[in-house]
This record gives sequence, C-alpha cells and structure tokens, in this order.
Amino acid sequence: MQVPRAENIIRPENLDSGIFKGWYAQVKMNGQYLVVTVAKDKTVSALDRHGKKPAWNFNPNTRALWARLPPGVYCAELLHAKVKEIRNTFYLHDIIEADGKTLLGVPYRDRYRLLIKYLEPFAVYNGRAAYVPYWQYGDSFWAAKNFTNISFKGLFDSLIRPEEEGLVLKNPDAKLTHNNQQGWTVKCRRPTKNFQF
Repeated sequence: MQVPRAENIIRPENLDSGIFKGWYAQVKMNGQYLVVTVAKDKTVSALDRHGKKPAWNFNPNTRALWARLPPGVYCAELLHAKVKEIRNTFYLHDIIEADGKTLLGVPYRDRYRLLIKYLEPFAVYNGRAAYVPYWQYGDSFWAAKNFTNISFKGLFDSLIRPEEEGLVLKNPDAKLTHNNQQGWTVKCRRPTKNFQF
C-alpha cells in the first residue's frame, strides 16, 4: 500500500477558491515522512516513505513513549531531521492500521478521530491560548490539528515558524485505498530559495 502523502500541489491564491469547501487544512511540517509501527509485543520500528529504514535510531525515551501507544501503523513527520531547534519530535497525522487490522476503506475523518483517541492519554494542556498549529502530547508527540470553515489562505499567510512548510488539505470523506494518490490530499508550500511556483 502507498502511504497517504500529498503529491498534488496548489498555489496559495487557490486555497479559498471553494473547491476545498468542507475539507480539513493541516499545517504541513518540514520533516522526514515516516511510517512507524508499534507491534503487539511493543517493539517499535520505522520506515521512510520509500519503505527504507531511516539512517537514525529512536532514542530510548522516544521509543518508550511510542511503545505506550496501542499497536498500529502511524504516519508521522520526524521534525528533527530538518529543523535544528526541534529534536526527537514526531508530528502525527494519520493511522493506517489499528490493532492488527488494516484501515483500508475507512474515511480520513474516522482515522483521524482514532489517532486522537489513541493520543489523548498523553495530552498536554499548557495554557497556550495563542495560535498553535498542532495538538501537543508530551515533548515528543505533536498531532496535526484540523482547521475547517476558516480562510485557508489566511491560515497559510499566518505561518512563520521554520518548521511550518505550508498547508496540506485533506478530504475528510476520502477512504484509505491501496493507491493513496487519488487527489484527496493536496499541499500548498511556502516559497523558499529551493521552491517557487
């Protein structure tokens, strides 16, 4: 199965065009895409989006935190791969297998709810009322926050942190399939010296 990953790109001026009405917007973080497996015996392993073992290893504290999650296959970005100020932090945004059962055919809305349910015991309520584009679950786990019924362009324009690469828009009704490049997820990246439209 291909991992759910946004390959289609849109321009910032098209974010509020109406095409994405009812979709979720999530902040796209600048990290290394990983598929992390927590086995029933609590062993933890990771592969990159190409199915290869990454060049780094989990530190013991992070591995222990992952092992506390229910068995499953989780999609996340490892942020310390590209942002020096952030170390051993995972930004979770999808789950494609839960307790040994594939989630093929399950809409993203329901997979996201399950992911948040699994993470809830780790929630940190730190009183940060200001804009924070993610849910925080301890120092090592962040989860994508869904934004709906707002100006996606306004959200995009508010991104200023180096780890905030842009937005990913997701159709909440889209079901997980073997070929996950069906246009149910698109990205809009902030311009950089290496990326311009």
